[in-house]
Amino acid sequence: MNELNTRVVRLCYRVESADGEDFDPKVTSVGTLGSFSYWIKARIATLTPTRDLATEAAAHALLDPLIAGWNVHALLSLGPGAFQLTHIHTVVAGREPAEPCAHMADADCTASAAQLIHTSYPAAPHDMIADGDVLFLAEEYARLLREPRRLIPAGRAAIGLLERRFVDRKTAADALNANLDVLHKLAEITSPWGRRSGAEKITTWKSTRRVTKAEREWIADVLRALTRRLAQQTAGIKPAEAMSRLP
Repeated sequence: MNELNTRVVRLCYRVESADGEDFDPKVTSVGTLGSFSYWIKARIATLTPTRDLATEAAAHALLDPLIAGWNVHALLSLGPGAFQLTHIHTVVAGREPAEPCAHMADADCTASAAQLIHTSYPAAPHDMIADGDVLFLAEEYARLLREPRRLIPAGRAAIGLLERRFVDRKTAADALNANLDVLHKLAEITSPWGRRSGAEKITTWKSTRRVTKAEREWIADVLRALTRRLAQQTAGIKPAEAMSRLP
């Protein structure tokens, strides 16, 4: 078949949620995401290109980093597992019947026993793209929320990733509009030097101590902020507000 006679009509995604969470089936959401418009109903998202795309590969090349950014935005806004878009099917005119994505929801709209029902879908962000580094940092943040004892490894992983991506901390701080002292403090608190048994014991040049409650909360907040800022930087956007709070 001649590819010149084909075009992508829509891409269909399912909204996945963690056990115990769901979205009100009466809730809908509409908006735009890059060169696509979207409509979500009954946990089925329909993405429609607003420009001609001849192949599924071309559509995914544009859309996948944006969908990943949307998933990361939902993680940072709602917590792990609340909202995750998973690709189901792509409709290409000239190859198959152009059925709407909505028909895929019929078998999935059963009564929910979830304990937490979300009453709105997170709107697609217009300033976030997720590449491999963003997804890595997002996973570290999600694992930290699920496993609080990963506090020290998660902080070290974040500093290591930023130093690899931007060569040094100062360049990373400039790119993310973060005070350099924030990155230095994160590295200091999560330093492995002399760390004894247990994920929360660290040694500094002055003393051996535990990470305080305020520092624990600060590290989680910093990882969340760094993940969002890295996604914005990937999208070519420098956050307007400086990141400067210390524990």
